This record gives sequence, structure tokens and C-alpha cells, in this order.
Amino acid sequence: TLRAISMPDTQGSDCGIWPIQIRGWPKEACRVHDRMYTEGSWAEAHMSRADADRWLLTMLLEVSGKNIFKKATSYVMYGVARLFGSAYWEENNNG
Repeated sequence: TLRAISMPDTQGSDCGIWPIQIRGWPKEACRVHDRMYTEGSWAEAHMSRADADRWLLTMLLEVSGKNIFKKATSYVMYGVARLFGSAYWEENNNG
């Protein structure tokens, strides 16, 4: 479910950034995505932010199965990553 949180990002605790967070089902995909955004990570050096965010969407849709709510939520979380993720990605790597 979506819920407000009081921290700027989740850094592996769940999925999302303030004020939107998902608990439960997509946790591992979000942890990997968070690691992609980590300063000095392989992904940060070799991928664009857009590539990392598309990977997140692909994984979220995969773990959504046939659940329409989860699929819709996957697109919302992708949109959140695209809109607000630049604050967490190094400036020298376009995305």
C-alpha cells in the first residue's frame, strides 16, 4: 500500500521516497535500485539514471504478476523515480 513516511528516502527499508512508500512486495527490486543510485556504484558509472529507473519498472512489473493494483503502483513508483530520482543520482552521469 502507499503511505506517507517521514524520511527523505528509504535506503533499503522499503520502496519509495518521501512522501510515497510501498511496503512489502517490491522490496528486493527497490533495494537493488537504491544500490544503483549509490555513489561509486557500478551502475552509476556504467548506466544512465533512466536505464536504472527502467530496470526498476521492469522488475516491479515482473513481481506484480497479474495483480492490476500492483502493476499500476509499479508505474507510479517509476514515475516517482523519474521525477525525484535526480536528487539522489550523481550530476556527472546523465539520466
